[in-house]
Amino acid sequence: MTEILNIIKKYSLGIILSLTAFSCNSFLDVEVIDTVSPDTYYKTTEQMEKAVVAAYSPLNNFGLYRQFYGVVSDIGTDDLTTLEGRFQGYMTYNIDNTDKVLFDRGFLVTNDTEMIGGGGIYNSLYEGIMRCNIVLEKLPASDATGKEQMEGEVRFLRALYYQHIVNLWSEGVLVTEENYGSQSHPFISTDEIVPFIEQDLKTIIEDKLLPWSDESGFATGRASMEATKALLARHYLYEKQVAKAEPLLREVINRGNYSLIPVDLIWTIEGDNSEEGIFEVQIDDSYGGGNIYFDDNKNSACVSIRNTFIGPTTTSAYQNIIPTKDLVQEFEEGDLRKKNFILSDGDSIPYAEGTVYKGSATYPYCVLKGIKSGAQANPVIGSGQQTENFPIIRYTDVLLMHAETVVDSDPQTAMEEINQVRARAFGYSSVQELTDNGKDVASYMTATGKSLMEVIKHERRVEFCFEGLRYFDLVRWGDAASNAIMLDKGWSPALAKHYPIPLEDINFNNSF
Repeated sequence: MTEILNIIKKYSLGIILSLTAFSCNSFLDVEVIDTVSPDTYYKTTEQMEKAVVAAYSPLNNFGLYRQFYGVVSDIGTDDLTTLEGRFQGYMTYNIDNTDKVLFDRGFLVTNDTEMIGGGGIYNSLYEGIMRCNIVLEKLPASDATGKEQMEGEVRFLRALYYQHIVNLWSEGVLVTEENYGSQSHPFISTDEIVPFIEQDLKTIIEDKLLPWSDESGFATGRASMEATKALLARHYLYEKQVAKAEPLLREVINRGNYSLIPVDLIWTIEGDNSEEGIFEVQIDDSYGGGNIYFDDNKNSACVSIRNTFIGPTTTSAYQNIIPTKDLVQEFEEGDLRKKNFILSDGDSIPYAEGTVYKGSATYPYCVLKGIKSGAQANPVIGSGQQTENFPIIRYTDVLLMHAETVVDSDPQTAMEEINQVRARAFGYSSVQELTDNGKDVASYMTATGKSLMEVIKHERRVEFCFEGLRYFDLVRWGDAASNAIMLDKGWSPALAKHYPIPLEDINFNNSF
């Protein structure tokens, strides 16, 4: 892959920011910060490649996977909770009773512009969308080679960004390569954006814009055909179009390019870009905090909410957010995922040699998943730096999504796919060994009285805890409205897409 140089920051990003009218206040606020003309810049392969790379970069903004997104989308569920008076440090405020209620519902705090507005989730998503639009608008007239793949990558990214918009807001603006230069974008129901997501992903598939991961042209960290089909399948599940998801997932499975890795490698530096990782936010292990993709399409190491906020107090982290007892009890006896994803009293902390986690009434458990490698594992990086890639789509998700699509039509296949996940979870080398030890799906259903669909829900909860999928699973299943912990936090169906549009973006939008 073309080497990504710091010139992106000086020229490509500057042009993008001036064209797309981004500033610290609003994605509609114009600020010209470079004298390079966009009319003469987007011409060569190198220039267009840098523009494509810049479209990946917002994935690692503070508002998205660099810090907030994964945790915030889980904090409103039955998996995580906050501690009153403990959310402090980087955000420099304490949570009182009122703020804790808001935070537990999935807001960070309504007046926190870093989270909701400014450089937060909303503007990060639209920053990414705008960068994709620039590539799509400039690419046809350029002299670049490999235009098809470039188009495929930014269509994938735009669909991913818009999927977040649709999941979190009831209203949004539809900005495309045809209208991104305007400051007048009417707010519409996000239901009207849903077909646009589908069309972007279907265009990639129908026009074969992206390679499969075993074909020439595929580069680690970039979007692939597998990632596209898996994302479209996830989109269909969110939209309750299960039948459309099944063939897409089956194709990814049958292609045979991905498999499961040992539990102890999930979301670790050693497990980055493994045979399980279909699409990951790339994080480099070099010291920094900048947010430009570097060589090999990676971001520099960054301060992370995982190490800083949810790591154990034993290692001087804040441990503001903790797993619920309900989640901990969801793990079965012998499930290796529990000790690899959650610290309990007396557990050794993997990245702090000789240190044992001290559970208490206040801190009974601690999140370990995603911080297992720990800042201390690489002293060059320093305290609070996150070095593990953030997994967006894992092969495990493909297996469990496919099992869900055939739970009624082909329960035997569903059970076989779930058993693959369970065999890995219990440390068995094969499904046969899992079955011989009475840990297969059929035995679990007999022991618990759960239906096959309930087993899938169980597996998704323990497998993907803290990865930002739980909230959306509960909502799409219709289970959020009957979830006792969520109801106790004050959740209601009216909050399913509850995020407020930042006031500064409403003010800068000439449609108002």
